[in-house]
Amino acid sequence: MPKVSITHASADRYFVDLLAELLRYHHIDVGVDTNSLPAGDDFKGEPNKGLAESDTLIVVVSKNSCGSEQITQEIMSFQASKGKTNIIPVLLDDTHPDKVFDGLWDIQGILFYMNMLNGFQSLLKILGKEFLPEPARRSASDRRQGGRRITDRRSSPVIQRLRNGLWQLYERETGCGKFEAAYLTLGERLKAIDVLQNELKKYACFSKDGNRCKPSKMELDKITCDVWQELGEREYLTAVIVMEAVAEKTLKQYELKPVDRRNDDRRGDADRRDNYPRVHH
Repeated sequence: MPKVSITHASADRYFVDLLAELLRYHHIDVGVDTNSLPAGDDFKGEPNKGLAESDTLIVVVSKNSCGSEQITQEIMSFQASKGKTNIIPVLLDDTHPDKVFDGLWDIQGILFYMNMLNGFQSLLKILGKEFLPEPARRSASDRRQGGRRITDRRSSPVIQRLRNGLWQLYERETGCGKFEAAYLTLGERLKAIDVLQNELKKYACFSKDGNRCKPSKMELDKITCDVWQELGEREYLTAVIVMEAVAEKTLKQYELKPVDRRNDDRRGDADRRDNYPRVHH
């Protein structure tokens, strides 16, 4: 099993967490636990201990990693024992790689900021893996059990309405069919945030203490991030499964009450009729 280490700045942790889970999904051992990995700007004087056991070092290049002593030390340590050929720069923006480490530009990197999906596909290919291979079909008993669980979860009319609204809107926005495979890319998560924000306009939203509120984009980002992490180890995901998970996570954070727009429209029509002059015959 290939073993990989990732060196990065703490500000890029959102991407590294996703990358590490994706690598593990493809049976690639991430040599250092990213949950306890010292970030580039939190340098403690020693490179990551897992570097010596790793076959490949992924360097996350961004404006956040420029001038990082931690990243510099880790690249130098890895390069001294394994050479340049097993270093893979991953570019999250248009920062010149030499600003992170002198000579890094000479190593062919992967431009994730140009196309995130192509970036993951290219990286997995370099590591000798096929990106998200076709999963094996689940057994009939698994499907039956899954169906019963879904029926139980759909006891609430609000959760059912929110689920349906989310996946239908997601389907319109992305062109992804209800039962097409979902890949949990960062791009898909950003789309999910926009879809969730638009769907919540149909509801009056209340915090758990009963106060009316309007969830910020940062709060919606946290919801989708949690869902992406929780579903990261699942073998088979579709758009509808992901959107239903987003709906459930949202209702754990907020209480939603559907807004009856038809009543508002009727009131508006009545008001307009009141303004018309009366006609006497």
